[in-house]
Formats: sequence, C-alpha cells, structure tokens
Amino acid sequence: MRKAEQELLHKLSTAEGELLDNPELVASLNCMKQETSRMEEALQQAIEAQQKISQQRDRYRAATGRGALLFMQVQALERLNPMYAFSIDMYIQVFKDTLLTSVERQEDDCDAFEAHRKGMAGDVIALLASEFSAVATQAVFLHIVAGLKREDKLVFSVALCLSILGHERPNEFPPELLAFLLKGPPGSTNTPNCIPWLPDDKWDACLSLEQRSPVFKGFTGDLLAHTRWNQWYGLATPELEGLPGEWQSVTSFHKLLVLRCLRPDRMPIALENFMRTELGPIYVDPPQQGIGEVLSRPKSHTVILWSGLGNDPLSAVKAYHSAKIGSSLVSIDVHDELNDNVDSISRVALKGGWCVLDSVHLAPELLPLLSPVLGNSEISPRFLMVLTADPACASELPVNIVRGSMKLTTDTSCSLKPILQTTWDVASQYCTSITRQGELRRLLFLLTYFHAVCLRRNIFLRRGFVNAPYAFGSSDLSTSRHVIQMLLQQTASNTQIHWSDLREMVVTEIYGALCTSDTDLEIIKSIGESIFSEHNMTHSDFCRLPLEMNAGLCFFLNPTSFSCLSKKERCQKMKTKYRRTRNPANN
Repeated sequence: MRKAEQELLHKLSTAEGELLDNPELVASLNCMKQETSRMEEALQQAIEAQQKISQQRDRYRAATGRGALLFMQVQALERLNPMYAFSIDMYIQVFKDTLLTSVERQEDDCDAFEAHRKGMAGDVIALLASEFSAVATQAVFLHIVAGLKREDKLVFSVALCLSILGHERPNEFPPELLAFLLKGPPGSTNTPNCIPWLPDDKWDACLSLEQRSPVFKGFTGDLLAHTRWNQWYGLATPELEGLPGEWQSVTSFHKLLVLRCLRPDRMPIALENFMRTELGPIYVDPPQQGIGEVLSRPKSHTVILWSGLGNDPLSAVKAYHSAKIGSSLVSIDVHDELNDNVDSISRVALKGGWCVLDSVHLAPELLPLLSPVLGNSEISPRFLMVLTADPACASELPVNIVRGSMKLTTDTSCSLKPILQTTWDVASQYCTSITRQGELRRLLFLLTYFHAVCLRRNIFLRRGFVNAPYAFGSSDLSTSRHVIQMLLQQTASNTQIHWSDLREMVVTEIYGALCTSDTDLEIIKSIGESIFSEHNMTHSDFCRLPLEMNAGLCFFLNPTSFSCLSKKERCQKMKTKYRRTRNPANN
C-alpha cells in the first residue's frame, strides 16, 4: 500500500496538462480506490474476528483466573521449603495436559459432540469452561502434593482452599476474616476478662473477632450472659456440634472463626471437615502416589525422589524400569570422576534411556555441570534422569534443576496404611517366582506388615524405640524377602514353615541388627512374634480386620501408654500382653 501511494504521488507531481486526460493516472487512481475498499473490508473482518475471539476468551476468563491463583499458591511453597520450587514451564505443561484431557472427555460425550457438530460450539466451550476450573485445580493439586511432606500437605490444602473461596466469593469470605483465621488475633486488647472459665488470650481473640465482622455483634455479651458456652467449650469434639443458641444459624466459615478463638486445638480437624465440604475429600485425603505412577507420566526429563531416613526408592525405580521399559538402566555413582559422570549422562541423554543418581546431595558440584546437558536441544524425548536426595539438603541443589523436575516425596513418617500399601506394591511383584505362590503371598504380606509397623514406631521417637529413629529401609525388606523365598524353596510343599527359624533370620538377624539397644531388640522380637505365626498365616480375616482388632498389634503401634515405665518393665509388659492376647483361655 505504501508503494502504491508513492507511485501515485510521483505521477501526480510529474503529470503535464489536464489530470483527467491522463489515462495512466486515472487507472492508478481507480486501482488505489479499489485497494482501499478491499483493505477497509479486511479491516472490518479483522475487527469482527477479534471481537469473536474476545468473546470466546471471556468464556475461559474464570478458568484463567483460577490458574493464576493456583500458580501464586504454588510459588508461595518455596518460602516454606526450598525443595518445593516449581517452574512456570512445568506448571503450564500440567495445565495444558489437563485441558487436553478435559476436551477429550467432552468429545466422548455424545450430546456435547453432537452440539459441536451442529455449530453450537459456544455452548460446548461454556460447558468445558465450567468444568475446567475444578478439573485443573485437582490436577495441579495432585501434581504438587506428590512432592510435599506429610506435615505440609494440610498447609497447602488450607491455603489453596481459602484463596479460592476468597477470590471467587469475596462477600462470603472477606479478606480481613480470612487473615484472622490464618494468623489469629493481632494481640491483647487490654480489656478485662469477666469470664472466669475463659483464658485471657481467648477473650482477647473473641473481642477482636467481634470488632472485625457485624455478624459477631453481641458475641462477647452472649458469652458473658449464658453458661451454655461453657458447656460447648468443654466438649471433646466441639467442631462436630452446633454453636449454642441463636449462633447455630451461622455459616460453617463463621463457625471456624469461633473455633479459632475458643478451641484452636480443634482447628486441624475442623479445617479438614470444611475443605471436604467446599472442595471435596480428595483435598484432605489425596491418593497415595507411587513411584511407578509418577514415572509413567513424566512431564520433564528429570525426576527428584526426596527420600528420608531408611527409605531407598531406587529398588522401586529399578523394578518399574525392568517391568515396563526393559532396556538397560544406567546407574551413576556420584563419587566417581565428575567429567566421567557428565559424559555418561550426555551419552544416555542423546541415545534416549534412563539413568539414576543416588544421593546427589552428597555431590553438590555434579548437578551444576548437568544444566548444559539438560538444556541441549538434541536431547532424546525418551531420556529420563531419576535423582534421589535428602530433603534436608534441598537448598544445596541447583534451583533450576529443582524447579524443572517432577518431584515425589517418599516419606516414611506417615500413617500405617500408605506405608503398608507402598511396601506391598514392591513386595507383591515377586509373588509368582516360585511354585508355592499362595504361601509366599501370605508370608510377604506378613513381612510388609512387620516392616510397616517398625517404620510406624519411628514416628513416636523415643517412645517408640529407645534410640529411635532406625533406618529400616527397602534393603532390609528385600533381604528378608530373599530369606523367605529360600526357606520355601528348600522345604517340601507339604512341610510346615519353621517359624522360629524365620523369626531368627528375619526379625533378629536383619531388623534386629540395626538396634543399638537391648530394649529395642526386645521390642522388635515381640512385634515379630505377634506377626510371624501360624495363626496369622491361616487366619483368613487377618488382612481384613481393623488394625486395632488384630491381636497384639494395637499395643505395638501406640506405645505412648507405657512410656513412663522403665526399660525392663516395658519389655515385661509387652511380653505379658502378647501372651494374653494370644492365649485368652489361660487368663
């Protein structure tokens, strides 16, 4: 267009005589007029297309707002612990995968697909946008919590829930009340406490809450006037009961604020119940994600397995690779020469394979040298580098590698169920290796039960073991499994299992070898005697009963009841309780 304008100006400036008598000039003017009309039409079409795009974009504005809010909460985790560093590229990849999955699910819906085929794409987009926020939130949450410690999962869930509610329903969840719920009252109000049964700090909290919201107008006066609040205050589970009097009609959020003032000790359970109602139970009890599940859907070339004391996730990595991939797995020794390790990883990256680096926190100078390797554009899409590291040393690792990696925390300090599930997933892979599969399967379950109980006792520290914690790891479980397989292979199919020999080799020689105290050794033996027995081998309901109903096991899992006894008295009490639970007829 600019060139045409310059040519026209040149002809006008050099024209001689009448302009209308110049046919070349008239043709240029007509051509310019047609070109201008065409450009105006194209511009109008572009404006209309832009308006349509803006309308379609507005349908997803709520979902994009939710996405930005989620990323802000994910970024805030890094201030809690350096191991919780996540990159925006990883976050966008999770978001894109969630969007594609949501679209595919909607296309599988016949009604939505038929509407799309008939030209009603706007309704389909509205349907996608209405569901995408919830789906994306759940996908991001599950991706993030896989790399969080047990004690930090509830913190992230609460922060995520309150930020979503405060952003989308600000009238119901005003910022000042959300801040009060999270941070508590600012301090003392210097107002005398007239309630003898209520501590001063809780009185100040009630006064501060009354000043912050008109909903609680007259709240402190009602506390003074009625003794029913004293009865509610003394309940064992006040979060499950309604508030006294006319306060029963307040919302669940306002009830949380009252609990924050009067019974802050019940806040964790109350928050869990609140999140189950507002977001769903998955945000309170997320599914336990195993190593195989994370490795089956890698979104990066690096996976970091945060492993604590007594936890060796490499055995599960090798088992998964052997079963699903089948190619050779390159194991890198971090104590070898740095240049040799970098060259080995570079060859694997270009060729397309898996390599594992155990305890990379012991060689912090190695990972910075791997950044050029991971940033190489010629790296194979099948390449995966699995790292194991101690969470306590996360600050020593390069931030770019931590942020760009998928993460999984293999935390042993959790409840018995996930420990047992994770341990059984590894051990059950070997149930088809010999002919006596039924007996091997039962024995391996007893072994994983014993292993989980020993790990569970570490959470009680010195009340669980005198010199706790002990590093009961997957190597102990693997060695014990080989011992059990050897015992079954060396005995005939109709021969009974020699339980005393099994307990001696597994309980005393393998697990007991880690004990540095005679008392802890006696505890290990007592647990082994209660689990490895013919009764549990043949009792069909042993695996189905609640844990506290299994004979003798509730005593071993909750040792705090006898922490005040001496070492000798504790061992004697354990033996006596075990005999009574096993032989009730002799009591």
